[in-house]
Amino acid sequence: MDVLREEYRAVYRHLQDRFATGDLATGPADTYGQHHRDGAWSVERLRLHRTILDEAKAACESLPRGGQAVLLTSGPPGAGKGTSLGMLRARQGDGTDLGQALAQVHGADVRDYVVLDADAFKEAIIRHGGAPTLPARAHELPGGLRLAPAELAPLVHRESSFLQDTFESWARTQGFNLLYDGVMGNFDWTSRMLGDLAQEGYGDRVVLSIEVPIQTSLEQNALRWQKGRTAFDQGTDAYGGRMAPEHLIRALYPEQSGYSLSRANAHRLYAEGRLTGLIELDRGAWSEQPARGSQAPVLEHRSAEADMRVGTAARRPSSAAARSKSTTVRGRGAPKSGPAAPSAQGGQPPVSPKRRPGRSQ
Repeated sequence: MDVLREEYRAVYRHLQDRFATGDLATGPADTYGQHHRDGAWSVERLRLHRTILDEAKAACESLPRGGQAVLLTSGPPGAGKGTSLGMLRARQGDGTDLGQALAQVHGADVRDYVVLDADAFKEAIIRHGGAPTLPARAHELPGGLRLAPAELAPLVHRESSFLQDTFESWARTQGFNLLYDGVMGNFDWTSRMLGDLAQEGYGDRVVLSIEVPIQTSLEQNALRWQKGRTAFDQGTDAYGGRMAPEHLIRALYPEQSGYSLSRANAHRLYAEGRLTGLIELDRGAWSEQPARGSQAPVLEHRSAEADMRVGTAARRPSSAAARSKSTTVRGRGAPKSGPAAPSAQGGQPPVSPKRRPGRSQ
């Protein structure tokens, strides 16, 4: 990976190879395989889970209950989902047309969500001493370095997913607003979940879809790891830098120069009525021109952060005639070129909102 400093390139490639097919790959040797037998967790692991879940629940004590809002972030690793959430909070309701559109389609304070993030549970497992036991030589890396705790993440992936599912079930029974932080690569699972949430009374279901070209995703994923790895080697961070396996990133891009499956799934969920709102941000330098025609923007707003489009169920196009009248609200400052969404996934890019979608009763 050319964007990395020379001293970390061999380490990065070594780790990626082990993530894909080696001893650091998710599978039978991970903590789920070691501690979950005959359909049950070991007693020691249940104690660990109770400690971690109690901490997560305690962190929610000050958050409002009785909420009806769900926000899903979607996009490939390295897309900048955290940065985009900060942008959403700063821009919605800021007095501009773009800010008003964001407030209409979303409106909730992003600080009022219970965040559902499997990576947080990975770190909690490792921080509480739950990392898998490896042979001494397995901790050795090129250049005389040793594994950082964050680099064991694939080995606690299945266990962290179990904890997130358990925590999510609790948060839903408590009526918290929910923020799902993920890739959204599985359409069927996400569609079923959104249907269940709608039946439970979550009337506002919005996706914040962030897209970057595949090369940007790969590079940002590597640079995020290098930043944490450097801090670990300098003794200023005991956990290190996390990164996703490259093969999982590449699998998200069926067309190497186009949008990822995350965006295609967001479009389809929107078109099929699972969402009450869709917010899109395009980041990075795209090599392809986007589809124009009926989706050419009518209202344009410039933003230094990203190219942004906002859509609400109140104006979801239901026919070719409706699509020809659609309006797009865009942020400015981003490249005016970008890829067309994969058409095989179905759905149309969003249109600008005119009113806040009603809540379910």
